Amino acid sequence: MSNFSWHEDENLGWEQPPELSPEPPPHWLSWRRLLLAGVLLLALGLGATAVYRQLSQRAAAISSALEEEVRSSHALVMQAARQQDGDLLQMLLSGRDLGWAEAQQVLVQEGLLYDRAGFGLTWLPDETTTAVAAITLNPELNTAVLTTTQVYAVAIGSGLTQTVTLRQTAVYRSGPDRWLLAPPDASFWGDTLVIQGARLTVAYPARDTAVARRLAIDLDDKLAEACRFILDCPPRLRLMLNLTTNPEALYHSNRRPYAQSEEAISATFAGEYTMPLLLPTSGGLSLPAPTLVGLPQDEAAYQALARGYAARLLSAYIVESLGWRCCQQAEFLQAALDWQMAQVGLRPRPLHRADYGAARGLSLVQAYEAGMRGERRFLHMLVAFWSETAGVDPLTLQRRLVTSSQVAWQDWLTWAGDQKYDSLAELERAWQHYLAAQEAK
Repeated sequence: MSNFSWHEDENLGWEQPPELSPEPPPHWLSWRRLLLAGVLLLALGLGATAVYRQLSQRAAAISSALEEEVRSSHALVMQAARQQDGDLLQMLLSGRDLGWAEAQQVLVQEGLLYDRAGFGLTWLPDETTTAVAAITLNPELNTAVLTTTQVYAVAIGSGLTQTVTLRQTAVYRSGPDRWLLAPPDASFWGDTLVIQGARLTVAYPARDTAVARRLAIDLDDKLAEACRFILDCPPRLRLMLNLTTNPEALYHSNRRPYAQSEEAISATFAGEYTMPLLLPTSGGLSLPAPTLVGLPQDEAAYQALARGYAARLLSAYIVESLGWRCCQQAEFLQAALDWQMAQVGLRPRPLHRADYGAARGLSLVQAYEAGMRGERRFLHMLVAFWSETAGVDPLTLQRRLVTSSQVAWQDWLTWAGDQKYDSLAELERAWQHYLAAQEAK
């Protein structure tokens, strides 16, 4: 066997060449390459910036055009609201939720798409340009949330008013040929939350947390005040208030004063403050969530809104606790409610001095009949007369209305007079003296 070793012989006779270090490039070449690279990067950056700017400008132009289309649709919705034009609104409604769409049409036809009469807030469309505060488009550019500022008048007494501003929110979705007013989806409202007070538990959507939590505290305090001064509340009173996202609540809580005929009252009675009559035995009172009513833009607007909610809550509780059912003496019941709300600072005093002159020469029966024909100020006078002169407070009057709903007015008048006066003639003289005294103040 050969002793030849391949590994030993493969280098036999060869000398290893010295290692050579690579020659560095000239300095001018390195700087040229760096400069070229920098120029290329700058060009790419400028190009990208230009492209980005062009894309941004194009996106802004598209968004601006879409926002103008949303504004155009909203202007028509506002026109429908002012003119109570249900046919015009129908052309602007999304069909995603037929129940919601029907509710919007009813609101427009009743003049309640923006008016909040049931909360003591009278819409003043001519006092504002209905400025669009903001329009927010979703990433897909098919849904827009639009907010506007609306001005309302609030009665402060003696025929005077102040104005407050609420922010109204509307959702629009792109339709075949225009943007359509659409129902908000569940994510718009968020989860349902609950806050519990001493007497009042309030459920509300997460979207309205800031306003709803403050309202819950203030309403609980006002309920306690009412229990001290105008109501006989049970020791463990617990009420449930649901601030619902259902637009039907706007209709029930904001309907205008009811019709004057007993037949029309039977069909449509709601009153300013008394409906819907849904209290503890039937799951609680439902009122529209703050976003549906309108979000206050300052402290004065919040206080006006809070008084509106409190008046709705207390009036519904009073009517429910009385066991009253539509519609006997509905106008008189409402007149007594007006005084009760004034007693706890939720409404201005219903009368001022000039009103009493209109009743000069009217007997009690004549004043009552005029009041039931629509002149509620005469009923306000009767409630005030019995309360201030005969010592019969509004709650006692209301209870008598319920327990003697089938009794003729003259018999009811006799009962009221019997609380202090010996005869109807003496009661009538006291009435005329009361009118003269109030007018002379």
